[in-house]
Parts: sequence; structure tokens; C-alpha cells
Amino acid sequence: MKFYPTPFTVYKSEQTKYLLCLQLQTDLVSRRLPAKLADLVVLGSLMVQMELGTFDQTLHHGNYIVSIQLAPQYMQTIELANDIMEKHRFTTSGMSKFEAVNQYLDYAQRLPLYGTTMFSVEVPVKQRDISRTDAKTD
Repeated sequence: MKFYPTPFTVYKSEQTKYLLCLQLQTDLVSRRLPAKLADLVVLGSLMVQMELGTFDQTLHHGNYIVSIQLAPQYMQTIELANDIMEKHRFTTSGMSKFEAVNQYLDYAQRLPLYGTTMFSVEVPVKQRDISRTDAKTD
């Protein structure tokens, strides 16, 4: 089932677009919206730009993104954090919050499972009766 709007440009309010970004980020972290590592780096750097603004070496040092959850728990590694911080420093810096919002939504809507909700389904398996044998005994 598809739940997210496509295209996101139907929303005129920047605040509505920002809230949609936050919902998508929650879905990425909770694995409701699966994404590859490379996608998490791009989307993570854009989220950092939205939340912390342009990279400033006097403010942003060490693991400055530690307070923002940018990936599912099992995927959060130092390498991922370093890749996101590097992309934030060199690619998204200088971008306004709302430019980052629009780029985030543009990128997210191209994810293969954007807007799709997955449901777990259990199919009962018919069990065979093993108490009876068909072999003839003499």
C-alpha cells in the first residue's frame, strides 16, 4: 500500500514538507522504509543540514551527529557516521534548511519502497499425520 505523497511538490508549506522529512526519517530508522547504506549517507547528511545547519568547525567537532538517529540501530557504525559527517561538511554545507528539505524529499521519493508499507503474513502449513504408516506389515 502506498501512503506517501508523490510528488511532494503538492505541498506548498515548507513546514509540512519538513514534517514529512521527519516522518520519513522515523520510517528509515525503524526499518519501515528500507534503504541501502549509500542512501542513508545521502539522506543522513541532508537531515544533519536541516537540524544543525551548515558545517562550522568551531561548533561541529568530534562525532557531532551523535544526538541524531540517522539509521536503524544495527546499521549505526562509526564508518556510517564518518561518511555522513564528511558528506555534510563537503556537499550539503551552505544549503538552507528548506533546500535540504526539498532535496531530502526528492531523493527519498526515488527509493524503491518509498510509500510502501510492508506487512508480515503468516501462512499456516498443513501438517501431515505421521502417526499412521502406509507400509504393509507381514
